[in-house]
Amino acid sequence: MQTRENRNMLTSIVMTVMFCASFVSSIPLRGCSEDNGNFLKLLQFGIVAGDVDLKKTKTFRMAGNANYRGPIIQNTILSVASSMIVQEIITEANESSVIAECKCF
Repeated sequence: MQTRENRNMLTSIVMTVMFCASFVSSIPLRGCSEDNGNFLKLLQFGIVAGDVDLKKTKTFRMAGNANYRGPIIQNTILSVASSMIVQEIITEANESSVIAECKCF
């Protein structure tokens, strides 16, 4: 049960980071301090809007001392997402008949 709740909460956090980073919104994640950025405000909005998993864990903490709201996890999420996007682009380019003669990477 706890694992599923943690996974759902982490999904909400990842989706919030990706929303901020999207081409359409380009919202900065952090403000002047770790406690007043757009990222945290959007997570708080998620609680108000009814995200049950975030509401159960108002401090945004998971097992042990894990804290999934800081700049390190935000940067890690962005790095993983960008790697996945690049890999998808490379796969599509390699499978394309237009670029079939020149395999990328």
